[in-house]
Amino acid sequence: MELLEKIHISEEDKKTLAEGKVVVISATYDEFIDFLSETEYNKVEYINGNIVLMGVASFFHELIVGTLSRILGNIYQDKPNFYVLGSSLGIVIPGQTNFHQADVTVVSGKPTFRDNAQTELENPYIIIEVLSASTGRYDFSTKLHNYKKIPSVKQIILINQYEALIYSYVRSDDGTVWLNVDYDKMEDAIVIDSYTVQMKEIYKNVF
Repeated sequence: MELLEKIHISEEDKKTLAEGKVVVISATYDEFIDFLSETEYNKVEYINGNIVLMGVASFFHELIVGTLSRILGNIYQDKPNFYVLGSSLGIVIPGQTNFHQADVTVVSGKPTFRDNAQTELENPYIIIEVLSASTGRYDFSTKLHNYKKIPSVKQIILINQYEALIYSYVRSDDGTVWLNVDYDKMEDAIVIDSYTVQMKEIYKNVF
């Protein structure tokens, strides 16, 4: 039986995370799962052979996440078999070991999990990320690309916390095309699933 190498966070790494930056550590997937079960950090991902630890989120990042969770909770509260979830749940990519954590996730229907591990969701329906300075490029490239590979995903939304700008990606009914719409005015109304949400409501108390 192969012994797993314990992953340790250095004092320099802790300082980096406290500054809201990202720390990347090379590890096997088994070492990542072992680390995930013990770490005190909530936002931990695994991508292409690396553990990726996210730094401390800003006040406005968390304000937007909380507002969106409330809005979606109100939308789906009377809809059977819809679930609105926070950022601690892992999202896994079919055929990969990659493991992501979205800021807000909606599940439609019975949730399914990889290897029956209830921390590794296979079938998200809507995925929402609030962009940060340290992770924005990562969200736009690696994560967006991986999220599009999940068959159950109907919509991906990326929200800029520094200006009124929201990117929406909706999968076509036949599953072959993604339609991108950018919203950049506070008077705009964004369509989430089939529901209309005002931009000014999402950014309430932010701008």
